[in-house]
Amino acid sequence: MHYLKNLFVLLTLVLYGCGGGGDPAQDPSKNPIVVAGSLINSSTSVNNVQIPMYGNAWSETIENRIGHLDSWNQNYDLTIIEPSERPKKSGNISDSEVAETSVIVNIPVDGEVNFYFKVDSEENYDYLIFYIDGIVQGGASGSIPWTLTAFPITAGIHTLRWEYIKDESNSYGEDSAWIDQVKIPTSTAMQMGGAIIGTPLNLTTTVSTLAGSAGVSGFNDDIGTTALFSLPSRITTDGTNLYVADSDNYKIRQIVIATGEVTTLAGSGTPGSSDGIGALAEFTYPEGITFFEGNLYVTDFRVIRKIVIATGEVTTFAGSGIEGSANGFGVTAEFSRPIGITNDGISLYVTDFKNEQIRKIVITNAEVSTFAGVGGCALTIGPPDDGWGTYVELCNPWGITTDGTYLYVTEQRTNRIRKINIATQQVTTIAGTGYVGSDDNALLGTQASFDGPAGITTDGTYLYVADSGNHNIRKVDIATTAVSTLVGTGVAGSVNGVGATASFNSPRGITTDGSSLYILDYGSHIIRKIQ
Repeated sequence: MHYLKNLFVLLTLVLYGCGGGGDPAQDPSKNPIVVAGSLINSSTSVNNVQIPMYGNAWSETIENRIGHLDSWNQNYDLTIIEPSERPKKSGNISDSEVAETSVIVNIPVDGEVNFYFKVDSEENYDYLIFYIDGIVQGGASGSIPWTLTAFPITAGIHTLRWEYIKDESNSYGEDSAWIDQVKIPTSTAMQMGGAIIGTPLNLTTTVSTLAGSAGVSGFNDDIGTTALFSLPSRITTDGTNLYVADSDNYKIRQIVIATGEVTTLAGSGTPGSSDGIGALAEFTYPEGITFFEGNLYVTDFRVIRKIVIATGEVTTFAGSGIEGSANGFGVTAEFSRPIGITNDGISLYVTDFKNEQIRKIVITNAEVSTFAGVGGCALTIGPPDDGWGTYVELCNPWGITTDGTYLYVTEQRTNRIRKINIATQQVTTIAGTGYVGSDDNALLGTQASFDGPAGITTDGTYLYVADSGNHNIRKVDIATTAVSTLVGTGVAGSVNGVGATASFNSPRGITTDGSSLYILDYGSHIIRKIQ
């Protein structure tokens, strides 16, 4: 009995006129896979983590990095290459059986879910069917090449499900269905890498002092410019508060963005390595800091510390404290002066300055591996050493940020900005000649020059670089690589003003809350705001 023969009046998946197999623009093998939104649970293997299936298994994993299992309330746009090698294909099922795969997603805004599909089945008897929250949206049967389709979806938590159903007899072709390039809506603003990104910043370039007293090194919790810091080096945000690695005070400070109120979250003020709650914990020399889901991760000399913001509890997340480069889990791994740190919702990425590498730490289990960098650098100037992963020379990597698809890294020794594809580990140079300088370039980033670029952040469209030796903030267009000077006179100082009338003194840390930039003016011991 062909019980599905008349199931669909409107087969909205069957878009015969949209994207035949010969059209490269519609063939997933010719396009990057884009997976967007917040994945809450998956019925397949994601990053080698096995998740229970909601029915019979399909034969291959959905896409590599289809979602961030431990970033349930965050929103991402992820680009994945090699789609032709990893489409989702229905399993090897028998007659009258169903292969099913599903995923639960958190949709931040109303929009469309779209994906490519392909079917090679007995027409009008075996079907690919797509559901949202158990309600049929459409189906496809027969021999259909890669085709793009879309369905409306509302904001909220939804279950997306695909079924391939066989009737009781006969087969045709490969007797299978495939899906690929699943995309769901994202909001324009999202937490990523310790910053709020998604919308290009609309800045007047007005510079003010948010907290700290210019030129005064010390410690004091208070409001705004009556608070004191001592060589603050890195900064991150949850969108409401700023969190500062106050290096020479051996503390982590918290600043309420709306009021400028400064408090101490953790740290005794005495150098050490003791874990504990709040002021009972010790830091050796905190530098890098990133925010993720209610926690802070801090680079602290040769280890990575974790702070639960709600309680102030400090633990050692990774690193033995012994200088080295050994990979491993948690405290069995070794670092050699980790400085910058960011996260993509799955892993932490750390600039291991002295090892001249980027280290990767899986957030769920603290597994440490070497992500990029051969572990040495013979280059000081000249052509960049671009390439792949651990075959590339990185020269004293310092600052690091991410947009969820790429890492962006500042190199102190070569005065360059490097770009690393998270999915493939390909390393390219997007800005910097390799020579010390302050030249902007409206056409090509690699013709611009920097002097000791330190902190770096992004709004998803532009990179913002604390160009420490030039005492200014630079702006890099990610799409074109054009480099310009956003603010700063180029001479050390702490004068507030607009654009080139404002001065900075060795700026280091930098982040954004989605509307303004916040800079740690290291030499002046203050936190600056650009709006």
